[in-house]
Amino acid sequence: MDQKISNEMKIANVTLISKGISNDTLSYFTTKEIEIGDIVSVPLRNRTIDAIVVSIETASSAKLKIRSSAYSLKKIKENKGSNFFLPELVKAFEETANFYASSVGSVINSIVPKTIFSNIKDFRFSPSSEKAKENKNLINETVVLQADNERRMISYKHIIRGEFARGKSIFICLPQITDIEEAKKELEKGIEEYTFILHSKISKSKLIPTWNKILEMEHPVLIIATGPFLSIPRKDIKTIILDKEGSSSYKIQTRPYIDIRTFVKFFAKHQEARLILGDVFLRPETIWQHREGETAELHPLQFRSLSDIKQEMVDMRTYKKIKDKFVIIGDELNDLIRHNIENNENLFILVARRGLSTTTICRDCGNIVSCPNCHTPLILHKKERQNIFTCHKCGYETDQTDKCQTCYSWKLTPLGVGIEGVEATIKKNFSKADIWKIDKDSTTIAQAKEKINKFMSTPGSILIGTEMSLPHLPNIDNTAIASIDSLFAIPDFRINEKIFRMLLKVRSLTSKHFIIQTRQFEEKIFDMILKGDILAFYKQEIKEREMLGYPPFNLFIKISYTGEKKRSENEMGKLTELLKKFEPIIFPAFAPESKGKHTIHLVIKMKPGKWPDQNLIEILSQILLPFKINVDPISLL
Repeated sequence: MDQKISNEMKIANVTLISKGISNDTLSYFTTKEIEIGDIVSVPLRNRTIDAIVVSIETASSAKLKIRSSAYSLKKIKENKGSNFFLPELVKAFEETANFYASSVGSVINSIVPKTIFSNIKDFRFSPSSEKAKENKNLINETVVLQADNERRMISYKHIIRGEFARGKSIFICLPQITDIEEAKKELEKGIEEYTFILHSKISKSKLIPTWNKILEMEHPVLIIATGPFLSIPRKDIKTIILDKEGSSSYKIQTRPYIDIRTFVKFFAKHQEARLILGDVFLRPETIWQHREGETAELHPLQFRSLSDIKQEMVDMRTYKKIKDKFVIIGDELNDLIRHNIENNENLFILVARRGLSTTTICRDCGNIVSCPNCHTPLILHKKERQNIFTCHKCGYETDQTDKCQTCYSWKLTPLGVGIEGVEATIKKNFSKADIWKIDKDSTTIAQAKEKINKFMSTPGSILIGTEMSLPHLPNIDNTAIASIDSLFAIPDFRINEKIFRMLLKVRSLTSKHFIIQTRQFEEKIFDMILKGDILAFYKQEIKEREMLGYPPFNLFIKISYTGEKKRSENEMGKLTELLKKFEPIIFPAFAPESKGKHTIHLVIKMKPGKWPDQNLIEILSQILLPFKINVDPISLL
């Protein structure tokens, strides 16, 4: 290829950011000034596409690439935003892409809010002349803070004051909008004009002026936002607080399955910012890393959650022995409901599962009523004037059957406690009580907030909710766990941690009386919760994980294939052969059949210090759809 190379010419490697376009990095030339993080317009086929400059080479250093290229380099058409993204952010995108065995373009499209890309001309950018002041007094480090909400907020206020005094801005990262709104109320006092919130539900008409005001303001700012808004090019952010660090909501559940916590860690490193990880209970992986000396302490970690509320644990098996029947609400909880109504208090009751009953079993043959499509146990629901069986995995529905489909016995018995069953029992016992219910079957997020507001403003009322209620609840007089036992049967390596967090959350919201109903009375987690003994739970959990080779002792890479059963098995067999030197483990999904499709998982274990492994990444980069690659998954199910 005969192509002249100007001494002033630069080769820009860019990642396309338009939807539906390949996320591979492409090269273009320009003779104009250009920097990493600029947004440019480039020609692609017969279109003009927006792209982000991720690296720049001089023409002289890129001569070999140009001459060996299979196509003629095209020219960048326009620079639409100089320094739109900080170079440090672009480096974090690249490191995140490598960690998740993905492309930089996929990472950028997954993390950066879509409103920004679709309205680039309206967003202000940071001029290249702006330079962050020297940061001599701050060491780039990661520190941890494990304490209750009140103590963490006090610490954050001190940090904000200190950073403002040094002329530095602070970014507080939170997983959910409700968390952001609550943190703003706690932290903005006295600095309202310098405090800003950013999240995905803010309208474009409000987001654009807020973004621009943050960048125009010379005074340090406090930004409380979700992780994707770290893309704002404010160079003086030198402290990043990642709060609610244990929340699984940080993991994005679409390709390339990025964990915002990992991205934030990379960005803080390149930004040379102090990173603070905070929660009432940090992830076991994070505590273990701290004990290995990988992080420092902001304050000594708090491993005891003290409380002076009244607490009870009720063994529901005694009712079977005494009354010879399955009891949903015990006498202790009935007494609490009665007390709650008579004293105009408020009571929240957590139920782990939806439906009337979580399992229906044949008392003759022991068969569990299951979905014919995916073999998941069917959940009994009340629908209008009849009961139906519903599969929460694939959506299959059928009328309640009277006979076992295996042995045709009439002895089908509903077992387990679902939210509809709890609601029906309380309504039967307390017909005049004000009762609200929150679950995914009947409530949207907006409706959940509305119901909680009505519940809190109605003395003597009762709110029955599943896990989806927890992020939106304020402090409550009384709380109870109607049933959480069914979760222990889920064969997932994080399930004990999930249960512990849920119970710890409910207990922390309680100001007067807390009850746990269980048929697994000997389960140690319940005793740890009543004592607020976080250290005991951590020691038990980390011991089991080490014994079984779970995180943090190994990092999992999960590859999944969903399709017709025989094809799934064949394709996964080929992949196993390709990856055999990495000793993959193959197994069907927890509920392998869904809507006629069969899902198989392949898992590779890697020592954390050996990932990213470039040899494995090279192989993974060649794997195409419908394979799904999930590095460091939340679950193996």
